[in-house]
Amino acid sequence: MERKEFEKLVSGKEGEFFDRVQNLEKLGKDRVGEKIAAFATSNGGLLLFGQADDKTAVGIEPEKLIRGIGELAQNLDPLPTLEGPEFFQEKSKTLAVLRVVSLGHGGPCSYKGVAFRRVQDSNVRITPRELYRLWSAQGKLYFEERPSNAPLDAIDRD
Repeated sequence: MERKEFEKLVSGKEGEFFDRVQNLEKLGKDRVGEKIAAFATSNGGLLLFGQADDKTAVGIEPEKLIRGIGELAQNLDPLPTLEGPEFFQEKSKTLAVLRVVSLGHGGPCSYKGVAFRRVQDSNVRITPRELYRLWSAQGKLYFEERPSNAPLDAIDRD
């Protein structure tokens, strides 16, 4: 991510593709896990860590953030592609940006067994009825029948 893009995020408004997280402990890891699942189910998005809702840079500890994201990833199913985090300095504070790539038709993504989607600037649980409707429309009612994002050469033929 270029510095200019980062500066737009820092001053930007939260929405369908962007959310800020002051830190994992303050918001709670489960809420961040839900955000990641919602972005993955929807159209992807960016999470900015280390900035309060009033846009004040509060900073994060890089090692703690990386460890926390790793712990969250263990509860995501299927695991979406997470790019980053990329670290930036803002007013002598360290901030980080994590890009969550959409699963596309490989979704929905769940966190701790609950599927989420992004609606404007909120994360919404997907009800069982919605899941059924979604999979019926795609002709896929079983997890095993969902398409894979893996390329053919990644398949172990043995």
